[in-house]
Amino acid sequence: MGYFVVRYTLSMQNSYALFLGVGAALGLWRVAQAADPDQALRRVDGALWVLVGALAGARLGFVFSHSAYFQAHPAEIFMLPAGGLSLPGALLVGLGAGLWTARRSRWALRPWLDDLARLAFPLAAAALLGAWLHGAGAGTAVGWGLPAPDELGVTARRVPAQLLAALLLGLVTAAGERWVRPGARAAWTALALGLSLMLAEVLRAQPGWSWLGLTLDSWTAVVLILTGGLGTLVLVHRKLNPSEWEGGPQT
Repeated sequence: MGYFVVRYTLSMQNSYALFLGVGAALGLWRVAQAADPDQALRRVDGALWVLVGALAGARLGFVFSHSAYFQAHPAEIFMLPAGGLSLPGALLVGLGAGLWTARRSRWALRPWLDDLARLAFPLAAAALLGAWLHGAGAGTAVGWGLPAPDELGVTARRVPAQLLAALLLGLVTAAGERWVRPGARAAWTALALGLSLMLAEVLRAQPGWSWLGLTLDSWTAVVLILTGGLGTLVLVHRKLNPSEWEGGPQT
């Protein structure tokens, strides 16, 4: 069964890649809008490096988690438009790329992470919408659900898990942008991502590999919720350094 799931995932139409492209473009626009005019191009350039790192990490994570299939079909490792991405891999490598970019550009870390948080929401929302159309992480079949395919292409009325997760992500993100102070918004975004991911996993029809009763994405959600929640609580009470928010370099 695992072979056929991977094969179907890799045979997706390029519309999923289109969703990701639109989400990335909207995210980069949000980064540019938040930056000072004289820093906008540099901020967008840095965000592009983070996107490249996140994409590479997402693909490597997917290949690693389906290593048996890709050992038999190594040429398909580089078929990125066909789909097959891992959220944990994207987060790990993307965060590493963000920290490297901040160090290379001598940017203060907290404002830069807040900028990257503006990139994360449209990209994650686009990924969830694309996943719903293509059946990735399909919800449980129910009589009152919306017609949607599963990972094998079988269409049925299902809980719109990905759409509900995208809605929750949008609501929590909007609340953070309205009420959470600068400097803590990246942590709040991590919390929002964790909550939406956990909702999607709870409603998912066919959980993947699990450990101690939780799938890999569920464990990722737990880490995001804990780090994002605790980070928000700490950072909202931390004194802001004015030089950080005036575009000054890190010291």
